[in-house]
Amino acid sequence: MLWLCLYPTRLSLESLDAADRPDVAIVQSKGNRRWIVDTTAACASGMELGTALALYSLTQIERRPEAERAALEQLAYFAYTLGAPVHLITEESRWFGDAPLGAVVVEVSASLSLFGGLDALRRLVNERIGEQSLTVRPGLAPTIEGSVLAAQAGLVFDSLPRLRVWLKRQPLTTLRLPEQAIKVCTGSGMQTAGDVLRIPAESLARRFGAIVPRYLRRLLGKAADPRPAIVPPETFVRRWQMLGVIETVEGLLFPLRRLLVELEQYLRARDSGLMRFHIDLLHEDHSRSVVEIGLSMASRDASHFLLITRQRFERVELPGGVVELMLRAESFVAPNVAQHDLFDNAAKRLQDWNTLIEKLGARWGSEAIWSMAAASDHRPERAWRKLQPGGGDAEVETPPRPTWLLPEPRQIERPTELLGTPERIAVGWWEAPTERDYFQARGPDGRKLWVYQDKHSQCWMLHGYWS
Repeated sequence: MLWLCLYPTRLSLESLDAADRPDVAIVQSKGNRRWIVDTTAACASGMELGTALALYSLTQIERRPEAERAALEQLAYFAYTLGAPVHLITEESRWFGDAPLGAVVVEVSASLSLFGGLDALRRLVNERIGEQSLTVRPGLAPTIEGSVLAAQAGLVFDSLPRLRVWLKRQPLTTLRLPEQAIKVCTGSGMQTAGDVLRIPAESLARRFGAIVPRYLRRLLGKAADPRPAIVPPETFVRRWQMLGVIETVEGLLFPLRRLLVELEQYLRARDSGLMRFHIDLLHEDHSRSVVEIGLSMASRDASHFLLITRQRFERVELPGGVVELMLRAESFVAPNVAQHDLFDNAAKRLQDWNTLIEKLGARWGSEAIWSMAAASDHRPERAWRKLQPGGGDAEVETPPRPTWLLPEPRQIERPTELLGTPERIAVGWWEAPTERDYFQARGPDGRKLWVYQDKHSQCWMLHGYWS
């Protein structure tokens, strides 16, 4: 087996969209003591907060484990495009000043032939992680625990012997051991991970219990490492809490872009698409407003979602500042993935046409965009009806009709030249009875007319022109 670990190096900051803000410190507490988990200031992570505040001006933000897990879940959906199963690795801080661990691991050995080998897979991963909303460092190893250590160091181990050789030279704190075990090993004169690995498992079990030897056996591939795989839920719900109050629609587009990328990864993990999603806005006065985004064809492309969302938001007037937004998608269909031909770009033209329809609908409203279809009514003025773009009905068979009808029939003198046989239309007895004889006729200027004689009034009417 070969496990790929995706390790977010700034998870605490980036899960709160704070990585670009100056002098921000993510703070964690243990008892009465508080320390910095990660920061954009010049101080070091792991520093006690009181000491850091004495030296630097910091904006404190409490660490939010739920936001970190939500960001990891979205990274896991991306990992499903590389292999399966996918697991989340989350561990809390082991001691004061220690950083919590959050990572995603995916088994990729079964995907190597699909991607063209290990080197091709590594290149693909390096290209795609740049598109993620998290700063990710990849690592490869034959075990789950080994891949986590490899990702933290930014290394690749394609065999267990190489992993063992590397571990022997690493500091003792490289191993994810409990605080008490680290203290005891250090007090016993051990300095490297290799010193611990040389101790028999029975001795470790007597001193530390089953946790330490079990971790080391899993790390070195000597024991199975069963973990529950993360599975995409039936619905997509992603909340984004602002660090301040957003007053303009433009200010919402950046977090929306991130959430839409996560939605695309979720849809790819489920191999599905959607035609509708909702954006819920929570305002500073605790009121809510909802913006609905509809598509004419099922899609799972984040850039397409953002294009339509941007057009839709041009018609949105915020009733107040926004402090939180939520993206919801609850109904899914098979994605409409166009297969482009080498010589025929019909699929591309159809896709462009549908994109235009969606942009117009988002800007002007869906009620302003419609197409026509035949209706089962012999009266020409009622023989059509409005449909949503892309909708259609079974064809209605009628005699030939001109494409140019007058808004209202106009009374004329009886034509001197009638062509062909008449078409009798007698309908509408349940409302305003209609009884007409339609003819093709030649006008004085030579144009071909469509006329009828009303059988009730005996008047002749011009109803249209033949092209």
